[in-house]
Amino acid sequence: MRYDGQHSSVFVNGNLDSLALANPFRYQKGLFDGGTDGEAFTVGAVDRNHEWGNFFGGRIAGLVVYDRALKDEELHALATETGFSTDRLERK
Repeated sequence: MRYDGQHSSVFVNGNLDSLALANPFRYQKGLFDGGTDGEAFTVGAVDRNHEWGNFFGGRIAGLVVYDRALKDEELHALATETGFSTDRLERK
């Protein structure tokens, strides 16, 4: 996932997931800022008014947090060069 301050985009295997009219989607409210000391955050679910939902139903091969929005080419390179790709996951 990438957030550039205006839009949120979801990537799968380093490529923008193609969901017409839904990806990327506008999100201008900004993300939570944990300040200079940082703050815990959640991956795989959303807290909406103290109710958990929108649970992720897949597998996450890796997680990295950057202090900037990566470019499409950088996301693709990370997914293919590091091996963090769902193509490499064993299917059950």
